[in-house]
Amino acid sequence: MEFYGLDGLTSYRYEITLLRGTEIMDTYRGDFRTYYSMLEKNITTSDNHLLSCKLYFLYSWEQKAPAIVMMHDFGRGMDQYDEPSFIERWMEEGYACLLLSFRGHTYEDPFPIDSFKGPNSAFYIGCDVEAAIKTIKYDGHFDPENIGLLGGCLGGNGAVIGNYFPEVKTSVVLGTMTGEDLMNIQDFFPELQPYQKQSVYYISGELDTTETYNMPEILEGLYQTTQDPKQIWIISNSTLHGSSMAKNSSVIDSILLWFSQEMPSPVSR
Repeated sequence: MEFYGLDGLTSYRYEITLLRGTEIMDTYRGDFRTYYSMLEKNITTSDNHLLSCKLYFLYSWEQKAPAIVMMHDFGRGMDQYDEPSFIERWMEEGYACLLLSFRGHTYEDPFPIDSFKGPNSAFYIGCDVEAAIKTIKYDGHFDPENIGLLGGCLGGNGAVIGNYFPEVKTSVVLGTMTGEDLMNIQDFFPELQPYQKQSVYYISGELDTTETYNMPEILEGLYQTTQDPKQIWIISNSTLHGSSMAKNSSVIDSILLWFSQEMPSPVSR
């Protein structure tokens, strides 16, 4: 049996009746659930570095959906977000997803990831995020005027740096690596000089501290340099750090609320 014109992420029941004339010979009943679509792509940065990404969306959306670039922690990969239940939650709220692997974070990529701790970190992150933004803009499945960023740790740096790009409507920052290399992105991308950080939601665990950093203080500092609309949530008595926060039910509810306010989806249910 083949069914056409169905909505994505929807449960269906069907019944098929076999007739001989007007006499019912047999009846078959069943059910199934439709899924979402995924495309794997290699994308090229402006400095000619090859990155991997995955795009998730529903073909049944009648309008182009807004898309969220999801960026992983330092030393991790896009698998931090690549779980069916997590992706489905975004699809159900009407958001497409682009899961980005930063350079050096796949087995076949020889780029030394410790370079993200050096003076050119903002340049590397900016190039990678810019490539993801361009992929969304020109892919054809998504709304090029509605792009959001979500990331923690290294991905949090990406969500801050990428916020300067005019195509980005809003960012959610689940902690960062450090605060130092987040201030010089406009030195590497002078075309971003007219823009400021705005529409950013910062989230950190209150106890996300070590001998070398105090994440609540870092995010408070970034919050103070961000233009309205902005929001910050320091989660009391929490050690949560980085992209793992996106798996916490109360955090994801709060993130989705932020996106629904700052970048509402026309295809949400």
